[in-house]
Amino acid sequence: MINFAFVNEIILHIELLLMSRDCVVVPGLGAILAHGIAAKYDEDSYQYIAPSRSFTFNPEINHNDGALASSIARSKGISYEAAVDYVAAQVAALKQHLAADGELALGRAGTLSRRGAMLEFRPGDAAALLSPATLWLPTLSVKPCDVRYAPDREQAATVAPLSRAAVLRRRVYRAAKTAAAVAVLVGIGIVLSTPLKVDNAQYAGIAYGETVTTHSADVTEPLLPMPGSQESELRIVLSSHDDAVTVVDTAAHNAYRRRVQARKHRAAALGALAEGRYCVVIASCATESEAQRFINRNNHLQLGILAKDGRYRVYAATADSYAAAQQAANAPVIAARYPDAWVCRR
Repeated sequence: MINFAFVNEIILHIELLLMSRDCVVVPGLGAILAHGIAAKYDEDSYQYIAPSRSFTFNPEINHNDGALASSIARSKGISYEAAVDYVAAQVAALKQHLAADGELALGRAGTLSRRGAMLEFRPGDAAALLSPATLWLPTLSVKPCDVRYAPDREQAATVAPLSRAAVLRRRVYRAAKTAAAVAVLVGIGIVLSTPLKVDNAQYAGIAYGETVTTHSADVTEPLLPMPGSQESELRIVLSSHDDAVTVVDTAAHNAYRRRVQARKHRAAALGALAEGRYCVVIASCATESEAQRFINRNNHLQLGILAKDGRYRVYAATADSYAAAQQAANAPVIAARYPDAWVCRR
């Protein structure tokens, strides 16, 4: 005697798997295959038909792919091996029921019938319920807005055409709209391309990221570090003048001012890179880009580039005499970091 409770449980798992898979194999019986049907437009009924799926059955695909057994194992909390044996027993019951009645309902997917040695599959009327991704999509009915596509051709032929004056008014209206749109775009372009001078504007902000400034020697260095990179806590001090905020001071900006002041002192000690005849060279590079990279890595000094004899020499100070240049090369700020510095004439 067939235990139909077991049969129904197998079918419930088949339905569940068909909601997320396009192929569910019933080991030893066959596979139920899902086929996607794209959305289409029916010109006769003026309807947009939503996408859907249809189901077929292939008895040649009957190997155990593990999907049904894994679903049973998760549901019953048993091992995979025990689930495989369980599925085999229930499939045997399904085959017995099919042989006795000639038909086997596979849930909403459809019905399997035996015609002699052949198996015939009829999709179920409620197969759409196994496609949750497209189930909610409705069929849209539309009506043609142009009489040329109306179903009643004789009625379309009796519609009076627009008068010449109406056609002219439409064309003038469209031209006016186009001209107005072009005028607006031109005005926006003029406004955006016109520089504005703002004096005593009311603004305040905290600089962040790698904002850079370029000095005369093309030395690129960060203007303000990111907030929070300083050891002291971040404070905002606003000073007002003429009813407008004109000073924005932060701990990061204070650190920047200290670095600028220290650089000025070092520049004064080195002659501030005056255009002297002799240069204190600290590096010699084959290309200008290589020299510029060296400057970017050593931005604690104000450096310059001297192109001579096919080389690009990076110098840290200049002087009008060899003795003054050598004295600058021996200064602690250069000698301590660049002991191989040497003097070169321009």
